[in-house]
Amino acid sequence: MSLIDLPVVDRLSVDAVLELTTTVNTQGRAGFVFDRYSADNFKFVAIDAPADKVVIGHYTKKSGWVEDAAFAKPIDAGVDYTLGVSLKGSTVSVTLNGQAVVGFAYNAVTVDGYFGLMASTGQASFDDVKVKTSDRAFAAAGGGAMLAADTVVMTDNASTLTQAELDSAAVTAMSQWTQALGNGDPRLAGFGDVRITVANLGGDELGYTQGRDVRIDGGAAGYGWASHGGSMDLVTVVEHELGHVLGFDHGDADRYPVMHEDLQPGLQYLLQAANIDQHPDAPVSDATLMKLAKKAVELNFDLGALGGGASEARVDWQPSLGEGAWSTGYSPFAADKEARLANFTDYLIKSAAGQQAADGSAYDALGQSVLGKRAAGKDSAPSADPARRKS
Repeated sequence: MSLIDLPVVDRLSVDAVLELTTTVNTQGRAGFVFDRYSADNFKFVAIDAPADKVVIGHYTKKSGWVEDAAFAKPIDAGVDYTLGVSLKGSTVSVTLNGQAVVGFAYNAVTVDGYFGLMASTGQASFDDVKVKTSDRAFAAAGGGAMLAADTVVMTDNASTLTQAELDSAAVTAMSQWTQALGNGDPRLAGFGDVRITVANLGGDELGYTQGRDVRIDGGAAGYGWASHGGSMDLVTVVEHELGHVLGFDHGDADRYPVMHEDLQPGLQYLLQAANIDQHPDAPVSDATLMKLAKKAVELNFDLGALGGGASEARVDWQPSLGEGAWSTGYSPFAADKEARLANFTDYLIKSAAGQQAADGSAYDALGQSVLGKRAAGKDSAPSADPARRKS
């Protein structure tokens, strides 16, 4: 087995398409290995000369070699064959000498593991191996990506972002968008099933959004995140990517500066002007800068009239290490499997028991925007701490 090293990223993005072709000559069974996570866990496509067939299958230590799909085809030992495989999502399509022969669909994506060449029995030779992919790391980024303004060599400051830190930034960014658009804006419902995770994007990408799947580079494209002693502002990047979830693009930067397609080190874009009314060319005072800074770091839940005397509440997203410490299992944005319902609803603040108005007013502003009248049917046990998401 010989794995193919990629020049830009370690593994492909889950939404990428991967196409492999080669001229293979074998006395036994040989072809491609893909979705490989270890020597005891991979999938394969191969021609089988002794059995005269083309095979799609998988291998695990427990099950051994398993054929998931096969197509009867005369395969002569010692003859060259052009074998091709296309991987998209969970589907596998195989061609032999340019003709489609067999396909199969798995229960999970097939492109996020390693891939390469394999010969399981007999001698084999491979010639003219070609790899094609749509992974964005190998092309200029499109409208769903935020880029670092300059490329930098990876430094010690570029330490890896944790999911807990990303969750905290995501809540701040959602709160800022809620304030900017106003409670009840229908676009905010997009936050209900958004998925936000740490990824290795490669190149100068800080973040990338595909549909409602948001990925943030763990090392800030080599600059490091400000929370790790680096120079890139995490909340700005998350706000930018959530802007794409809401339907905004880079052309909206005049209205919402956070939608600029690139970010200079040390720069922070504010989503709102913090209600500061002055000429845009007028000098900004220290007091105004302080007001803007406080606005940028707000992480509050507004309790409104139902707060029992309290106007706002805070959530500790960074508990100390040890028993009961934070893990991605508690993250409202990075659950191991897809939720049947909106994955954020179990984390919204209910400000008072027994007050489930039809308009969802028992929830904070973000909850009202995400849930609306759906909140009326929920139980109303008071909660000020995030609870594990039910799946």
